[in-house]
Parts: sequence; C-alpha cells; structure tokens
Amino acid sequence: MTGIDGQYGMAGRLLFKILNIRHSSGPAQEKWINDHLSDIWYQPAVARLCEIQVNHPDVGRDMYVQGRCAVAHANSSPLENPDNYSDRRRLESDFPLMKELAALFIERELGVPSDSSFHKHVGLAANTSELFMKAPIVNGRVTYVPYGLEA
Repeated sequence: MTGIDGQYGMAGRLLFKILNIRHSSGPAQEKWINDHLSDIWYQPAVARLCEIQVNHPDVGRDMYVQGRCAVAHANSSPLENPDNYSDRRRLESDFPLMKELAALFIERELGVPSDSSFHKHVGLAANTSELFMKAPIVNGRVTYVPYGLEA
C-alpha cells in the first residue's frame, strides 16, 4: 500500500489514533464521532455524512468498523483493501469526513484552533504583533510573516 492507495487507508487509522488521545475504547470513539456530527460544516464532509446516514444511522459505529477496524486489522472482517476499486472508492469518499472530524477533535479537545477559527477570533487579541500567518508558498517552502502584513 503506497502512494495514493496508502493515503486513504492511513487517514482512517490517523483519525482513530487522534481520537485515541482522549478516548481509548471503540465505543467512546464512536460516541465522540456521533456527538460531533452536527458540528461538521465543510460541504464535502457534510455530503459524505448524508450519504452514510442513508444506510447507517450510527455513523460513529460505521466509521469505526469500516474505517479503523477494517483497515488496521487485515485479518478481520470486514476488510478494506485499498487495491480493490470499491473499497478504495469508499475510503476516498470518507476522506473529507475523516479529515474534518480529526480537525474538529484537535480544535475542540486539544485546544489547537483551526485557521478559520483563529482568524475569526484574532480581532479579540489585544496585541497582534507576536502573531504570524502563513504566507504564499514559494519554491515549495512554507513561510510565515507577521499577521496583517503582506508577504
């Protein structure tokens, strides 16, 4: 499993590794997912969530079984094989939702703001002289400049 094939299988495992920081059991991870589905706003993730809910009302359980267990445990059933077209397609479809859930967990549970929430609240900061923002990528390098200045 390499390249793009490995990317989607890895995304599923990484989401659950992130959830595992605070929720070590499968049921706790499933509950966290289900409790935060209404906080998803990124449209590709919302679209995938709606697709999953048609056949699987317990989205947390579905993502845990199909995402974490099926990819991480190659000797169990169900098995997600990124080399199988239909499995790969499902993993690709789940990617925006997994990414959004991971970002939401990092922001809500670990206190690391996303770019969008940071910029919403930066106006409340009294001193922005110590803040930096990402500048356009030049020659493949990400640089940061003082907040409010153009790169």
